[in-house]
Amino acid sequence: MSDTYIDLDEVSKYGKAAAKALRDQVKGLIPAYDAAIDYNANALAAATAKVGAVASASRSARADVSIGLPERTTALDAGREALGQFSKHLDTHPKGQVNCREFFHADGTIGGVGRGATDVLGALDDILEALANDETTSHIENEAHWVARIEAAASALSPGLAHAGTARSDWRKTTPEIERARAAWLHRYAVAKDLTRSVLRDVGKLGVLPLVFPDLAVVERAPDASPPS
Repeated sequence: MSDTYIDLDEVSKYGKAAAKALRDQVKGLIPAYDAAIDYNANALAAATAKVGAVASASRSARADVSIGLPERTTALDAGREALGQFSKHLDTHPKGQVNCREFFHADGTIGGVGRGATDVLGALDDILEALANDETTSHIENEAHWVARIEAAASALSPGLAHAGTARSDWRKTTPEIERARAAWLHRYAVAKDLTRSVLRDVGKLGVLPLVFPDLAVVERAPDASPPS
């Protein structure tokens, strides 16, 4: 079973290594399996690239968001501006794709948000929590950018929250897009591992498995299993 705590750096390292090893060390052991080995190696490489691309886009979005505000603009004004821009962004999605009440709880629009700092900060929190919640049915475009944009506004409005034990601090590490890509990668890694285990067991080389999947290298290697007579 794949280590569900494999981090993003390990996803890249393990995915690339396993895809290469599948082609170099597993393919050809049982010719009837070669097509499946090729498919899984290619699918794992694609899933690995996807995680890297999503993580890179998230880092870029965060770098592009300037937390510094012009002197004439208060943090409260910036917070309301962020809410307004996010509300307009929701309106650009096809009808039925986004449930606005998942983000603006009062009436689905920025109009339902009070003008006080507490109201604005609460609305920003609601958006971040909705984006972080796996049960949220709406999936917005350019999600990583908006996480960074809303988080910056919330942090500027209440600097002490930057290190609070809330969903916002977790967004500094990951986003729903990254988690979905990582979950897809873990699935693909596990499928490739199960297939490889079957091939290696059949040819009596089960001990090679940790050489193909690096996360197993920390586990004591299994002895080579002999095929049943």
